[in-house]
Amino acid sequence: FFLRIRRTPRSTQGVSSAASDVYKRQIGSSGVPIASIDIPSGWDVDKGNINHLFCPEMLMSLTLPKTCAKDYKGAHYLGGRFVPNCLTKKYNLDLSLIHIS
Repeated sequence: FFLRIRRTPRSTQGVSSAASDVYKRQIGSSGVPIASIDIPSGWDVDKGNINHLFCPEMLMSLTLPKTCAKDYKGAHYLGGRFVPNCLTKKYNLDLSLIHIS
């Protein structure tokens, strides 16, 4: 099962329509494990899950973890082999290759 909910433009980030909030809450209460890529749908880019819509079981941040994930407690992975070596050393990042079968 896969559901993609479009993110709002940055100027309206954190502002959701009532209809999409209903879907996000239903997904969050479904009991089905959720994996989110980069910034979970409905989350504020800087403040995180301020609308308490759902919390994914797993979060895959692209390039670097985003500010919204600073209080995230689930499994958190970092994706992106395109991160420059100077950043991996500066922030002590482990960008080991993940094998998916």
